[in-house]
Amino acid sequence: MTGAPGRRALRESFDPANVFSVPWASGITGIAYDPARIKRPITRLADLWDPPFKGKVGMMSDVSELADFGLLAAGLTPAGSGEAEWTKAAAKLQEQKDAGLVRNYYEQDYLDALGKGEIWISQAWSGDIFQKNMSDGTNLTFVIPQEGGTIWTDNLAIPITAANPVDALMLIDFFYEVENAASLASYINYVCPVPAARERIRKDAAELSGDDREALQEVAGSSLVFPSDADYERLHYYVGFDTAEEQCDFARVFDPIVLT
Repeated sequence: MTGAPGRRALRESFDPANVFSVPWASGITGIAYDPARIKRPITRLADLWDPPFKGKVGMMSDVSELADFGLLAAGLTPAGSGEAEWTKAAAKLQEQKDAGLVRNYYEQDYLDALGKGEIWISQAWSGDIFQKNMSDGTNLTFVIPQEGGTIWTDNLAIPITAANPVDALMLIDFFYEVENAASLASYINYVCPVPAARERIRKDAAELSGDDREALQEVAGSSLVFPSDADYERLHYYVGFDTAEEQCDFARVFDPIVLT
């Protein structure tokens, strides 16, 4: 690999020290809002429980995402939590739902709802908001709340049954070459695992002009693609499960919020 992964990308609870996997790209789950409709800065998870936004709040239907925000809003830490903490978080989320604050529990269609003004504020994925602002000319604001957001990572791994493991290794190496990592980050706008790609994007931008140059400069300058150390300090990992039974218990606690 010519581009070494950043240290922040090497902290997966399921694979300490990345013995079996390497990061492909990461994303941040935080809050997005439309400043044309909300005239004050949004800074806290508590804003998703604010009565003036009744019926204009979007939450995610993915219970892992939903639960993490419930835990953080209740002052709890997702990683290492158990059923007692989940019950408190579910109560916090049910309170939000019962108050009529949540318009819907969304998949990726929250983006469309934000763009149309059906909702004003929502749980959101960092790359989605960056892409929508770039492609549609919207001015949505993405924030990592004071209580914290979550970071997730899509990983590359080679199954033990792979017919062509050497080819797979070569493909992984290809994506870790700085030039290719920079190209991928410029295209998908999610957190790049190769820090050196940032300077490469800046160099590529300097060779362009007009809108193309501006677009690459925005990618290189974005904390959504290259988060700062301060950003990482406010990000949490997801609830982890040691057994299938624990995962079933987790679903039993949070599924009713979305499904009923």
